[in-house]
Amino acid sequence: MEQMPAHRTHRQNRLLLIACIGTMSLPDVSIWLRPAVTFEISTGKGFGEQLAGVALTAEILAFSVTMLLCSRFAQTIRFRTLALAGFLLSIGASAVSILFESFAPLLLGRIGAAIGFGILTVVPYAAAARLPDAQKAYGYLFTGGGILSFLVLAALPVIHAQVQHSFPFIAYVGFAICMTPFVLMLPADDGFDVQSNTADGEEMQQSKWRKTMILSLGFAVLAISFQGIWAFFYTLAAKVGLNTSQIGVVMALTTLSSIGGSLLTSRMSGLLGRNGFVYLAICGISGSLLAMLYVTSILPFAIFGCIVMFLLFAFYPAVFGIAAQIDASGRGASFLQGAGMLVGATGPFLAGMLFDANQIGLLTIAVIILGTAGLAIFAATLRLLPQQADEALAG
Repeated sequence: MEQMPAHRTHRQNRLLLIACIGTMSLPDVSIWLRPAVTFEISTGKGFGEQLAGVALTAEILAFSVTMLLCSRFAQTIRFRTLALAGFLLSIGASAVSILFESFAPLLLGRIGAAIGFGILTVVPYAAAARLPDAQKAYGYLFTGGGILSFLVLAALPVIHAQVQHSFPFIAYVGFAICMTPFVLMLPADDGFDVQSNTADGEEMQQSKWRKTMILSLGFAVLAISFQGIWAFFYTLAAKVGLNTSQIGVVMALTTLSSIGGSLLTSRMSGLLGRNGFVYLAICGISGSLLAMLYVTSILPFAIFGCIVMFLLFAFYPAVFGIAAQIDASGRGASFLQGAGMLVGATGPFLAGMLFDANQIGLLTIAVIILGTAGLAIFAATLRLLPQQADEALAG
């Protein structure tokens, strides 16, 4: 029999949310740093864009597989212990990535860091599902992570000017050390297994699993094109004419846009309805990604990048709020993110090949197909989700 969770006071819930925001910011920053990591591997360490795509794909795969395995097998490990393991691994692997000049050990270092990032992501996603208003909690998670990521990205041009090579790895290590208190604030007495599901029969559990899989399918398909194009943000921005410092500024602006999206997710889904909001977000994200491939001046490139991140981070809390409504243990939300990252990991590899071969036309077709497929999957499956998820989104 699973344990009953201890009742938390309002203050304890607030402290848990703060701990989740600080912990979540660590893998958030690592995701925002991926374009800089791609740039560093391809240019700073001289391995080219295709190998950079391979390295990033391996990193995303390790990240997502770790999330899925933790959601399934780390049931008896408490959240604080689990987060500390991921925290130490991410710092150690990022630190050794600074030193490696050969591709094979660098690849292993990035995989090790990604495993740490995956562990760190599982914990706040699962813990936030325990809070009274899960969608609002996820909105705060993405907002707080966006603000902290903005600070790191705003400092990135300065770090690059000071140290030149390995600047994204150095930035992460420094930031992670600052976030240590938040990881230590996580509850030492809570974990996946501390959740009452005794009232759920086998049929109910299977129903939850099916609905989570349906939700994950559309999310994962959309992740392919986003991960593929966003990983090469520096490459695209350089073609438009931005230098490294200017790219850092634009990246910081996109982070600010993501904060706005996270803050307005409940308002937008309330005004448009769950289905209308999700469809609008998918179309807007896909269209803006396509525009980024073809614009030839700095201002529209920056605007479309901001639109992508605004809509993406308004879309995230809504979908994760539904996942938490389906499965309050947090497994569903963790699985959703892990599945999206796992399938999306193919994006940088495929995009790297197409960029190297100068096949922007094929990349355009891929984005259109994937965006349409994601839209169709969501249109066909959102109606199968519980009515209470509709009400939670509109709240």
